[in-house]
Amino acid sequence: MAANEATAAGLPLADAYLPWARATNFRDAVLPGARGEWHWLLLELSDTTSASEFASAARQSARDDLRVPAHYLNPPQGLERSRYCTAACSPRFLAALVGEGGAVPGAELLSKIRRFEIGFVASALPDPDATLPVAQPQGGAEAGVVVGIVDDGLAIANERFRSFANGRHATRLLAFWDQHQRAEPSSPWVHGRVFGQADLNARFAALPAAAGPADEALLHAGMGYTEVRHRVTHGTHVMDLACGADPRDPAAPPIVAVQLPGGSIADTSCASSTAFMLDAIRFVLATADAAVPHGQSVPVIINLSIGNIAGPHDGSSIFEQALDELIGLRSDCDVVLAAGNSYLLRCHAWIDLPPGSPMTLTWQIQPGAGPPSFLELWFTDPSGASGVGDIGGVRLTVTPPGGQPIEVPLGRSVAVPGEKGQAVAMLSLQQQVANGRKGMGLLAVAPTQCTGEWRAAAPSGAWRVTLQNAGASALECNAFVQRDDAPLGRPTLGRQSYLYDEDYQRFDARGAVEVRDSDAAYVRRVGTLNGLASGDRVHVAGGALTDRAGGATAARYSSVPLQASEPSRWRVLAVTEDSPVLKGVLAAGTASGSCATLSGTSMAAPQLTRYIADRLRTVALPTRTIEDFQGHPVPAVPMAPPQQARWRRRRGEPA
Repeated sequence: MAANEATAAGLPLADAYLPWARATNFRDAVLPGARGEWHWLLLELSDTTSASEFASAARQSARDDLRVPAHYLNPPQGLERSRYCTAACSPRFLAALVGEGGAVPGAELLSKIRRFEIGFVASALPDPDATLPVAQPQGGAEAGVVVGIVDDGLAIANERFRSFANGRHATRLLAFWDQHQRAEPSSPWVHGRVFGQADLNARFAALPAAAGPADEALLHAGMGYTEVRHRVTHGTHVMDLACGADPRDPAAPPIVAVQLPGGSIADTSCASSTAFMLDAIRFVLATADAAVPHGQSVPVIINLSIGNIAGPHDGSSIFEQALDELIGLRSDCDVVLAAGNSYLLRCHAWIDLPPGSPMTLTWQIQPGAGPPSFLELWFTDPSGASGVGDIGGVRLTVTPPGGQPIEVPLGRSVAVPGEKGQAVAMLSLQQQVANGRKGMGLLAVAPTQCTGEWRAAAPSGAWRVTLQNAGASALECNAFVQRDDAPLGRPTLGRQSYLYDEDYQRFDARGAVEVRDSDAAYVRRVGTLNGLASGDRVHVAGGALTDRAGGATAARYSSVPLQASEPSRWRVLAVTEDSPVLKGVLAAGTASGSCATLSGTSMAAPQLTRYIADRLRTVALPTRTIEDFQGHPVPAVPMAPPQQARWRRRRGEPA
């Protein structure tokens, strides 16, 4: 059923990616080792339905088709009226969500769901009889603030995240949730395995006083934690910048860490990972609540150095709305995200669509790309107060490389068959979708190289997308190519596709990298912000580069929002390049005593996290500013003392 018809029938708004997922048998939404027919969903509920009420109702009437994790029955403080949750659903219930199939048990729940996005195939299902134990205060939040880290590759045994006193090691972690492991039976958190502070301290107590890398590796192995087998990991580097400390520092804040499933990290689009991320954030809050006496709370700062490129970029996605709601309900919670590294990737285009004349953009999909490629088109009415325009007059035509033009009717999905008869692309144009509040076009293209279970490859080369506005009012279209690269420590399968524009200048007259947009080009650097970071209440950190004199400029890869000229309380820069030749910043490697350099705005976000934590959430932005490449002053986070010492040593200066 088309999205417009579903809305008229009183059904929830469906994920725009669902037709593609079903046409390909959810081939790119399966975690390694997962087998099953149930899928995770990220849900936004109606205004009158809370997540806890929905979880209870699902247990009573739809336990064979819809299961909500037990932790939603007993939410963290302040989230009792939250309207966002995750759920695992059967194929029968998924069909009912889009108006297909017959009646299902719990059909009355459909009216309580406003919209949904699909996630990964469920490798474990919530136990419909599981209960969340009543949390007993365990202490550990004496520092007055808790830092949450949601990431990949968290070397929790590293001395930067433990304490040492009286010859004994202890962890600073209040809890560690490894979502990558096999699920524990009847766990209220469903995914993976949770290690509480007592369990961790028992393991740490067995470490010798002079514990070395081998002892740390054995501790991780004894936990079954396999995501820290590399010399350098993204999460360890991030966690050290955010809250790493000398083990003898009594003021070091406690930590709650969450390892996301490895397969979801490998999917750099993050399209299917938001359900895991929402549950991770709620886990951090629930654990922090248990660290203080009942009825009290402690400030929590959560770092999420993860992101993608596509999305509505107006804060209207389900995950962004969930974050804004959560921060609004929990005034003692801050969430920090990275701005993104796609400033120069040619993954965004801004297109003016006056009535009449057509406009063609070229999407270049590279050969040898292992994962699928995605292009999103978001339509805006510049004259409307809400920006939501009627796209009934939009004519969308797609021409594959070497193929014939394909017209895409409004409200329908069109499959593009390959040589073997299997769908190698899915094209759609919808007035209403779950992914955002504006009209959306979606081009989903299969890998150009068959890997895994993919048996049909799409043609690489130039996919031509022609847009024509046959309506009476002018429209604007923002096109976003979804992220498709290889994250640190993961197999290199992706090859980033991009938009080609002959008027886009990659280099200036001197041969240097051009950092400013041309009015003649439709491909733009502005508007490349992390697709998860456009919410009203989150903090967003971009990258900066320092020079020998101590000055700084914006890092050339650091993404900026669509409306970069508007002052934003939450947009901040932090040093992510120690100099033009000393790339990246130093922070902990996997083993204690080791250091590594990593670049990117993922390393800016944790510096802002530390800045907020060090001030116990007195969030006064720093007065120093750095101009971005559009000439707008942006506040700059000062380097923390440990980072300053590393910066000086790296330059050969006294620390």
